[in-house]
Amino acid sequence: MSCVLMEQQAEARRARSHHRKSKTGCERCKSRKVKCDEAKPQCDACRRHGEECVYNIFKVPIVTSSGRTSPGSQPLASGVEGPGDAQTGSGSTVTEGDVIYNIVEEKAERMLQLRLLHIFYHVISSPFAVRQSPEVESTWQMDIPQIAFEHDNLLYAIFAVSATWLLRSQPNNVDLQIRRDRYVALALQEQRQAIDQLSESNADAVSFAAVQIQLNSFAMLNERIQPIAGGYEATVEWLKTGNGAGRIFSMAAEAAKTNSNRKFQVVLNAPPAFPSDGDDHLPYGIPPQSRDVLEGSLVTKEGLSPATRDVYEQTLRYLGILHHYVSEGKPGYFAARSIQGFAMLVPKEFTRLVEEGRPVALVVLAHFFALAAQVEDKPAWLGDAPRKAIHAISRTLHGDSDTILQEMEWPCKVASAK
Repeated sequence: MSCVLMEQQAEARRARSHHRKSKTGCERCKSRKVKCDEAKPQCDACRRHGEECVYNIFKVPIVTSSGRTSPGSQPLASGVEGPGDAQTGSGSTVTEGDVIYNIVEEKAERMLQLRLLHIFYHVISSPFAVRQSPEVESTWQMDIPQIAFEHDNLLYAIFAVSATWLLRSQPNNVDLQIRRDRYVALALQEQRQAIDQLSESNADAVSFAAVQIQLNSFAMLNERIQPIAGGYEATVEWLKTGNGAGRIFSMAAEAAKTNSNRKFQVVLNAPPAFPSDGDDHLPYGIPPQSRDVLEGSLVTKEGLSPATRDVYEQTLRYLGILHHYVSEGKPGYFAARSIQGFAMLVPKEFTRLVEEGRPVALVVLAHFFALAAQVEDKPAWLGDAPRKAIHAISRTLHGDSDTILQEMEWPCKVASAK
C-alpha cells in the first residue's frame, strides 16, 4: 500500500458561517452599521469593496494587484486609538517592504508578550528530559533574554518561535496567527538591519536571532505542510534559512573575533560538536537503511552527473551522524543539534535540487525526516513536522499510485508507525 494511502485524507473545510452582529467588528462595518463577519486579517465586506480593514488594535493595508500597498492604508483610521494613546500605551510604525504595520502597545499585546517570554523560558530554552550543561542552560534561559531586551531582532525572533509553539494548542486562533506572522516579519526586518551594522557589540544578538529564526522556520513546517498534492515545498524555506544561518555565524564570528566572552560561543561549542567541512569529519558513513538510495532505478531514471551524485553522497553521509545519535540513544539535544545542523552543513546544491523537485533529492530528504521522526526526547519545535514532510514527499513521488518506490519504503514505514 502506498505511503499516500497510509495517511488519512484532510477533513473538508467547514462551510463559511453566516454574518452576525457584533460589537467587535471592523471599524468600517461598525460605522456603516452593517453586519461584519469579523474575518481576519480582512473581513469579507472590506475585501469585496477593496477597502482597508481596521480592527481596534491593528490595521491591514490594502495590497494592489502590483503587490504595493495603497497610500491611504498608512495612517490609522479615524476612531482607532493611535500610537501613544493614553488608554492603550505607546506604539510605533514599522515597514516590511511595502507593508506598513501599526503596532499599538495595548494591554492584550503586553500580556501576550509576557506569556511568550514565559514559554521561551520554560519550553523553548529547556526542552529536553536529559538536561544540558548548566552553562548552556544559563545561556539560553538568562543570557539570551537579557540580550533580547537590548536588540529587537532577537526579541521579535523569540516572540515568533514562542507564538508558533502556542499555536499548536490554539490552531484556530486567527489573531495569534496574525501576531505571530507580524513578529516573524519584524524579526527578519530587524535582523537585516543588524547584519548591515554587524559589529562586536551586536554579534551575539545576530547569531542568537539566526538560531531562533531557523528554529521557527522548522516549527512552522507543522502548519505549512498541507495534506494536498505536493506540500513538501515548505521545507525549502527551512533549508534556505539554515544555509543563511551558517553564513551569518561565520560573519558574526569574524566581527567579534577579539571578544573572548561571546555568549554565542557557549552554545556553538556545546556538545556534540558540529562536523567540519569534508568527508573526514563525517565518520559514521551512510546509514544502513539509506545505502541503497543511490543504487536503485530512481538514480538511473534521474541520470545523475558525477557532481550531483557527490552532493547526494555527502548529504547521506551527514545522515550517518543523526542515525548514530538516534540508534545509540544519545540525549535529545544531540539529535536536535544535528537536525538543525543538517540545513546549515549539507551542500547548498542539495537545497537547489530539492527546490527543483529532483526525485533522488526528495528521497534523501525523506530519509532525513524519517530519522528525525525517531527522536524520542523531542525539542518543542520538532512537533509532527517529520511525519508530515514524509507524507508530502510521498504524495509528490507516488501521486495516486498504490505502488511505493523501493527507496521510500523505510521512510513511509516510519511515518506510518508514528
